[in-house]
Amino acid sequence: NKDTQEVFNYHRAIIEGKMQLSSIPISTRLFKFLHAVLMSNEVRGSNRSPGEYRKIQNFIGPPGCTIKTANFVPPEPQLVDNYMKNLEEYINDPSDNLNPLIRAAIIHAQFETIHPFLDGNGRIGRILIPLYLYNHNVIDYPNLFISDTLEKDKHKYYGYLNDTRYKDDWNQWIKFFLNCIAEQSKKNIKFIEEVNDLYKQDLQRVKSIINAHSASSIFDSIFKMPVFKVKHIANMTKLSEPTCRRILSRLEDEKIIFSNQRPRSKTYYYYSLLDKLR
Repeated sequence: NKDTQEVFNYHRAIIEGKMQLSSIPISTRLFKFLHAVLMSNEVRGSNRSPGEYRKIQNFIGPPGCTIKTANFVPPEPQLVDNYMKNLEEYINDPSDNLNPLIRAAIIHAQFETIHPFLDGNGRIGRILIPLYLYNHNVIDYPNLFISDTLEKDKHKYYGYLNDTRYKDDWNQWIKFFLNCIAEQSKKNIKFIEEVNDLYKQDLQRVKSIINAHSASSIFDSIFKMPVFKVKHIANMTKLSEPTCRRILSRLEDEKIIFSNQRPRSKTYYYYSLLDKLR
């Protein structure tokens, strides 16, 4: 469905954005590329000029509002190119010597204020955070997503953003943003610790069931791909399909993995990990 496709697009945008950063800076070219990726495959906003800055006025507010009753009206479309050029220059010139986390807060607020696309600005703005922090070596991989934290406190989020626009009050916004980063980082650490514990625990179970050198490679492959078929494990481990099928059957008997019970092209599920990923 469209919600699932949005998640796939988001993941693809992160992966391809990371690859793009090896050859180009965070720039208009990258923004438009990421927007085209996010808006592909008929998701929300896919018919609203994907990959192009807006040529008409937009506004932000509750469903059914007009431009006169909107919570915020972004700059006129003829100003977007210059404003985005200014933002691009700021992103790539850290001469203010601010901590990258504070700069990320400023960049996100400025991007959302310019609102350069007709749709999907929120998605691009949220992707920009981990890509920027990754590009400045704050995180090892662009996987620090604060969307859930922002959604939980969305009224604060929009309120503090509007304070930067109408009251020139940046302190409260930056404090809020940094708290969101800290909260999400703690969640990520807890998740990583739980996944590591699960790996160690179930690896020992697998080794006790399969007394063979292939136990570790089989389980590592399952951990990397928790929804899989025999052929996937065979390709990843370089073991024969009959060998993989026999081992997977034993793991299924011990309820470490489960299957859809189809006699042909059976799909297996490692729910212990899937439950943590949901």
